[in-house]
Amino acid sequence: GASLLRGAAVARPPGVPAAAAAAAAISSMSPPSIGRLERRLVSLGETLSLEVAPGDVGPYAHTGKKKKGLLDLLAEEPSPGCSLPSHAVVYVNMVKAFYTHFDEVAAAVAALSAAGLMPVPHLPAARFSSPSQVGEQMRAMVRAGAADFLVVGGNDLRERVEANECCYKGGASALLEQERGRWHDLGTTGATVAGHPEGLPALGFCPSATAAVLAGKVRPLLEAGIDVTIVTQFCFDANKLLKWLARTRRDMAALEAELPRSGAAAGAGGASGRCGRTRFRIGLPGPAPRKKLEKIAYICEVDPLFIKPAFSLLDTESDGLVGLGQLEEFSDTLGLPRGAVRALHARHASGDGALGRAQFNALLAEAAARPALAPRSAAPPPDAAGGPR
Repeated sequence: GASLLRGAAVARPPGVPAAAAAAAAISSMSPPSIGRLERRLVSLGETLSLEVAPGDVGPYAHTGKKKKGLLDLLAEEPSPGCSLPSHAVVYVNMVKAFYTHFDEVAAAVAALSAAGLMPVPHLPAARFSSPSQVGEQMRAMVRAGAADFLVVGGNDLRERVEANECCYKGGASALLEQERGRWHDLGTTGATVAGHPEGLPALGFCPSATAAVLAGKVRPLLEAGIDVTIVTQFCFDANKLLKWLARTRRDMAALEAELPRSGAAAGAGGASGRCGRTRFRIGLPGPAPRKKLEKIAYICEVDPLFIKPAFSLLDTESDGLVGLGQLEEFSDTLGLPRGAVRALHARHASGDGALGRAQFNALLAEAAARPALAPRSAAPPPDAAGGPR
């Protein structure tokens, strides 16, 4: 299974394991000698988390695999400071589409918990034919050491619903609505849901429809006093990701502000008497060969355009330079506001009007730091409202 670094993406030196490379790249920085961006990366690294498949947890001596697992790599410490942050969150995905695979997930959760990490297993709604199965697996995961659950629909949700093999026809939204009381019963005060910066494929990638689905997942949890972490699908388009984050932060802040008023009348707040709060974790692709990233992007229905650096897309003459004409031609692809392209170019280009790679990156960083543009209006497809999520 592919490991995704949910917090930092770094280049991996030859012979250094991916997880160790990520930790080393951040923890080896010397605060007095680094700039503002690097300091922010160090701060980000303090909350670094990973996602792994159950079979990639290890230790390999127990799994019988030839390759080493995450716990083996962390135990080796190939260089000083190569470790995950204390009590780092590790998401454990469910890569096999059958119910008994939960046993492997629970074993991985137990191994991670014993190593002092905070495992968060995936809980795909598609796997459950009855509510009792949800309770059974949630209890088993908590006994194994699960700190939380990432509730998802599952790639085969539609097929399972049509075959009457899934009791949650609304997918993750339905499971969260119907089973939110189990979080309190098990003593867990937080839940995790998926965010989709590029939009949900089943909704035609429509931003407004995707935002409505996310709000529908989050609201009942917050009303029940459950804190919600929104962890995003990985995204190669940094501009699109930042604008989604700005919009979604505003949406969640408005929802939180609304709940104390609506909750007072409805008796919201669960046993704690308080409404929950939201936080974010941003999914980034970890160090992996391009072909592997392309394969994962295809499976997850993620746009692979920016697997290749944006500069390379514009540098059509392969001379290491980009001009105003290329910026204007690719402005929509890059998410640059057309009215601001010339001004951005003038501020960052050299005297001859050319942009090198560093200048181009600075231009994109400035554009991304601007207030997010209003999303383009897009109507959801006709069947979007009733589709399972």
